[in-house]
Amino acid sequence: MHANSIPPGTVMTAFYMTQTQKHDGKKERTYVAIGISFVEWHGKKLSEENRQKLYYCGTHDGYQNFRVWNR
Repeated sequence: MHANSIPPGTVMTAFYMTQTQKHDGKKERTYVAIGISFVEWHGKKLSEENRQKLYYCGTHDGYQNFRVWNR
């Protein structure tokens, strides 16, 4: 899935982690997307089963153990 295939107005939850990297001798914080889950698609709420699906961003092997839970 490409970002431009997500319709405008889609409600989703993004999961991310922060990383600190040095750039020109200064530390910079960056945010790396791990995955997304959808809440609404084309203005319609998704079923509980579909809302629990997590779509990974990228091909990073280290994210396979990422866990999601509801509060």
